[in-house]
Amino acid sequence: MSKPNKTPMTPERASAIQRTADLKPNPSPKQMAFKAKAASAAAKNKSK
Repeated sequence: MSKPNKTPMTPERASAIQRTADLKPNPSPKQMAFKAKAASAAAKNKSK
């Protein structure tokens, strides 16, 4: 876990990111973009 940015995006991690993003009342544009990326990654993993 020394390189957190190299962690593969798993569906579990994507949903956790979405959950934490949902808890924030005013997400920034950067968070919105990241959330969208996480959602598309989760959808991609689901369709495999």
